[in-house]
Amino acid sequence: MSKLRRILFTLLALSFILAACAPADPAPSDEELQQTIEVVVALTQLAQNVATEAPTQTPAATDAAPTSTVAPVAGSSVVVVFTPGGLFDDAKRAEFHARLLDPFIQYYADLSASGDHPALVSINVQTFDDPDYPYSADAIFDGGGYIGFLITETDGLITLWVPECMGGACPLSDTFRDAFPDIAATADSY
Repeated sequence: MSKLRRILFTLLALSFILAACAPADPAPSDEELQQTIEVVVALTQLAQNVATEAPTQTPAATDAAPTSTVAPVAGSSVVVVFTPGGLFDDAKRAEFHARLLDPFIQYYADLSASGDHPALVSINVQTFDDPDYPYSADAIFDGGGYIGFLITETDGLITLWVPECMGGACPLSDTFRDAFPDIAATADSY
C-alpha cells in the first residue's frame, strides 16, 4: 500500500471514528477528552500496523514494522504522535517541537482559552513520500475538527510554522510573542 493511501486511510478512519465518538455536549469532561485522545492514538497505531502488514520487499535491516512515538507536550494535554516513530530521532523531534509543534500548540491553546477555537487534542506528524514535502501533520481538535498540512524542509531544517490568518493580523498573545518572537514578527509582516 502506498504511503499516500496509508495516510488517506488513516485520515478517513480517524474522521469516521471521531465523528462517531464526538460528544454531543460542546464542553466535554476531562475524562471524555482523555478517552478521545486514547481512541485517536489507538487508531493511529492500528492504521500504522495495518498499513505495514502489506507484503513488501525491504532490506533485512528495515524488516521490523515501524512504530509510533507518542509524546505528551510538557504543560499541555495535547498528545503528539510521530509515525513511524523509528524514523524520528531525538534531534529531529526536538527540531519539530521548536520550529512547528510548540508554536502550533501555544497558538491554538491561546485561541481555545479565549473561546475562539475548540481545544487541540492531538497532532500526528508522519513522513510523506514527496521530495518537496517530506512530512505531513494532522491536528485533531475537540469535537472532531481537523487541520492537515504538508511540511517542507530547507537546508535540512523543518520550515518554521507561522499562523495564517484571514482578514488581518493574527491574534497573537503576549505569551506567544514572548516565546516565539521570530514567528510573531513573520506573522505580523503578512
